[in-house]
Amino acid sequence: MTEQLEQDLRALSFTEPPLGFDTEAVATKAAARQRKRLVAASGLGTLAAVVAIVATTVVPSGVVQPAADPVTTVSVPPVEMPLTLLREHLPALLKAVQPDAKNIVEVTTPEMAIAMLRFRYDLNGRPARIEGNVGRPILPGGREPVPCPAGCTNFPQPDGSEVHISQSGRFVDGATGAVKPSTLEARHYRLDGTQVEISVAFLPPAGEGVPMTYEQVIRIATDPSFDY
Repeated sequence: MTEQLEQDLRALSFTEPPLGFDTEAVATKAAARQRKRLVAASGLGTLAAVVAIVATTVVPSGVVQPAADPVTTVSVPPVEMPLTLLREHLPALLKAVQPDAKNIVEVTTPEMAIAMLRFRYDLNGRPARIEGNVGRPILPGGREPVPCPAGCTNFPQPDGSEVHISQSGRFVDGATGAVKPSTLEARHYRLDGTQVEISVAFLPPAGEGVPMTYEQVIRIATDPSFDY
């Protein structure tokens, strides 16, 4: 269209006197104005397309986007924390339940320190040991306690947790031939998914029996000092 207009203006034959202006210049200016109008129209079309795209991707003001699914995070204490709790509190708890315990010394070996601590002590002239393990949380919601096996006794706690007590080991009475347990173990299944294990025994040559009562070992296993 622009080129045709340009050609038509140039092809005009004027029989009248000169008009005082150059028809070639008029044709050139008209063509330039036409090009500008086309460019402007093209720009507006592009802008309208961009606005349309934005309108389809931007949420209007006041519209509430649906919330994303919450991400559950589990704060897991470092490996050193359970050992620190045991090292700081187990000797004091031992003295609290057994005031006659003396010469309490940590005898943990490197391979044991991954999961537990061991202390040796003297109780009324007999060597004994106590071991402790504080497990870390695994998943939110806790870990269900395992059923008590044969020989295990369940002691439900006021907060809904459970303590399972069992005796193991074999001590043979040389005088009577009777076989008796030599180790007392308590496992406290706590509501936060952790488990506290306390094990006590006399050391050789220890003779018969175990160094604690059920009540004493439960007091240690359920003490809040082991809370994270």
